[in-house]
Amino acid sequence: MSRIDNTPLPQAISVSQMAQLLQISRSRFYQLLDAGFFLPPIYDLKTKRPFYSREMIERNMQAKTQNLGINGEVVLFYSPRKNIPAKPKRAHSTVEMVSNSCPVDVELMESLRALGLENLTEQQVKSALKTCYPEGIDQEEDEVLRKIFRHLKCQNSGDNLRR
Repeated sequence: MSRIDNTPLPQAISVSQMAQLLQISRSRFYQLLDAGFFLPPIYDLKTKRPFYSREMIERNMQAKTQNLGINGEVVLFYSPRKNIPAKPKRAHSTVEMVSNSCPVDVELMESLRALGLENLTEQQVKSALKTCYPEGIDQEEDEVLRKIFRHLKCQNSGDNLRR
């Protein structure tokens, strides 16, 4: 028996590699191992490390593909997750946010208003951006929002007004 990608199986693999080969998490693998669904590993006498021999690898792979464990128990497996890359957070560029000719990001304005800054103008946000990020913005959106909100909130607080 060989892998799905037709590469030959190694002579021995670790427990983590066994779980990876079966395309299940290590915690799920240990759950099924404790339940007797998969063969337990054997231990190297010198290093005392657990491992699986080629025959054991094949038997565990067969148990997973047939959904029938070593103990005769039937377990259904979900399809493995596809590697969908996480949506990267967009960092604002200096030109987009700080330039006088460019309008302020609409999402930033809406987020600030949602946080309670209703009477906010675009000019106030531009000024806050220039003050907080004179060299340009190199942080993610949530950090920019937090810093600008704090700046504007401190500017408009009752403690900051002269009598």
